[in-house]
Amino acid sequence: MQDEEKDHLAKIIEGLNERLAKAEGKAEGTLEIAKNMLAKGFSLETVQEVTGLPLVEIQALMANKSSVKEPPAPYGRRPRKPKT
Repeated sequence: MQDEEKDHLAKIIEGLNERLAKAEGKAEGTLEIAKNMLAKGFSLETVQEVTGLPLVEIQALMANKSSVKEPPAPYGRRPRKPKT
């Protein structure tokens, strides 16, 4: 294999690695959105519609509620406590 071919293949591999990293990041972001929606009490159907995740995957998130946490308040504000 010649140097030009090696360089060309290296560029192809680099591009594929970048695409894979972007796809993994997008998937992680989608799961985070689903977790936050579940923590806010959205229905499974709504979470599925918004995120496009399979219902089975959302149900798995529900089953593992310890990983579903309230998202941090925006701009450092603390959430209000409900009036009793």
